[in-house]
Amino acid sequence: MKAPLDLPKIRSLILLLGSENADMVVTTVVAIRRCLQSSGHDFNDLAALLAPPKSVTHREIARRILRHSDGDLLLNEKELAFVEVMARAPHCSDRQADWLEAIYAKIF
Repeated sequence: MKAPLDLPKIRSLILLLGSENADMVVTTVVAIRRCLQSSGHDFNDLAALLAPPKSVTHREIARRILRHSDGDLLLNEKELAFVEVMARAPHCSDRQADWLEAIYAKIF
């Protein structure tokens, strides 16, 4: 089971990738990998988080969340109910899309 990513730590490490020192960049990549692996993730998960496919509908995102959330272990009751509704909803507002993306980021 994947644990939530430590996004503040990953953000701070990503900032170090702009260093002029090649050794610092390599060390930072190793640190990012270690941070990802400690929560059961890899660079593919990070890439998916940074740029989710634009062609994916809100319903598909909600269904992915439901498939990978291990029931309600990673989601609170309100989030789970929202995702279940969004998996069937014909339309999605901007606010709903933002919340759905935040939940997606929490799971992946």
